[in-house]
Amino acid sequence: MQPFKIKSTANLNYLLFFLMAFSHSVNCKDESHDYFIKSDKELPVNLNFVLTDNVSTTSIRDVVFNKDITKIPSVHYNKSAIRPVFHIGLAGGDYSFTAMGLSIFKRVNTCSSIGLSVHYFGENGTGSSRPVKWQKIPLTLETIFDIKKYQNERSSIFLKMGIGYSFTLNGSFFDSEELIIKKISNGISVNPGIGYRFNILQNTGVMLDMSYNLIVDNLKDDQNVFLSTNKWNHILFRFGVFF
Repeated sequence: MQPFKIKSTANLNYLLFFLMAFSHSVNCKDESHDYFIKSDKELPVNLNFVLTDNVSTTSIRDVVFNKDITKIPSVHYNKSAIRPVFHIGLAGGDYSFTAMGLSIFKRVNTCSSIGLSVHYFGENGTGSSRPVKWQKIPLTLETIFDIKKYQNERSSIFLKMGIGYSFTLNGSFFDSEELIIKKISNGISVNPGIGYRFNILQNTGVMLDMSYNLIVDNLKDDQNVFLSTNKWNHILFRFGVFF
């Protein structure tokens, strides 16, 4: 076999660059799937350099490509359009309470989701220091925005914001000092926060978040006459499982 002759240093550089490029993994795309073509071995190349008429020439005697070339799908996380999340949490502030809830989010784009959340907030303990136990059911519209993603969207740090309506349970009680029945009305709920998400499977994982919860409602008498405004302030820590 006649050696393949390269008559210039520039052509030799191009050939070496070409061979080095194929000795590494090659990132490819087709129309419907992302994948990587990866070789576990270096490309074996036998180069013989000879001099002919004072011109550098190269003979490539054997170029063997690795036969074990495998298409490895690249995993993309959280591609489902709808994401339900079950929550449980503890809060401290005006009162200590336990939270349980459900959120359903719809993916808007690669960084944000929007959804509805409903929770039950129940005061811990017996509530014996007051006539009734503090209990709320906030129904909120929530948004989540990823500010930092890791590992091909497998995990992220996110900001959250919720605003909605809060229903009051056990809102009526008898005031023994003023000898009248008082009522705590429904109100509004606002809860900005920050959290962390981690995928265990492609669309299943866990969420941890911390939020400031403000609920504003009114105190009225039995004739529905306004008496005062209540502002309930809490810091809520939640653990969630999504799928």
